[in-house]
Amino acid sequence: MIKRTLAALSLVMTANPVMAQTDGDFTHPCRGTPSWAQTDAQFSDFDFWVGEWHVYDTKSGELRGFDDIEKVLEGCVIKQHWRQMDDLFSAQGLPWRLQGNSLTGMGADGVWRQTWTDNHGAFMVLEGGLNDKGHMVLTSEWLTFPAQNGQLQTVRYIWNWDAADDGLTIHNWGYVQAGDENGEMRPYFDITYRKSVKGSAAAKIRDQTD
Repeated sequence: MIKRTLAALSLVMTANPVMAQTDGDFTHPCRGTPSWAQTDAQFSDFDFWVGEWHVYDTKSGELRGFDDIEKVLEGCVIKQHWRQMDDLFSAQGLPWRLQGNSLTGMGADGVWRQTWTDNHGAFMVLEGGLNDKGHMVLTSEWLTFPAQNGQLQTVRYIWNWDAADDGLTIHNWGYVQAGDENGEMRPYFDITYRKSVKGSAAAKIRDQTD
């Protein structure tokens, strides 16, 4: 029975170009899905984000938070754990600071997609890839929710990453756009990632929060 099942599965995979690995290239563990897509996207496009980071406000230099980024599931998925160290994005009335997780991966179409969720009740999906400047740019779907004044607002978020060549810093900034694609985009955050350094002042704060 098992032999017949395996034989049938082999026939299906050979006949179906979506399931078959036509070029025989299994050099990357994730190539079983996107290998037939006509795209220049690479699974390494987001590797610059992987690591333990101390994150600072770009303008003031104040510590904003800690971000731990790792590759999971055979390196096919990027997992994020963010901890905010100030109340900049704290929801009104909540007694805890923002923490969030995301999972990011590339689909068969070569598009990077990220799901973000946090302890303030937010959930959203962003998608995109590298632009012509080599920046990673992810844009959320349009979200409609009540503002603090009770009126409904519709916005989307646009997040940008620009990694330094030395691999030690990343400039990360975002915009929020209101209404529609022609709506005004205003700055939402502007932060700089720095690789975690043992014994630094920020590392000592991190150790106290772990």
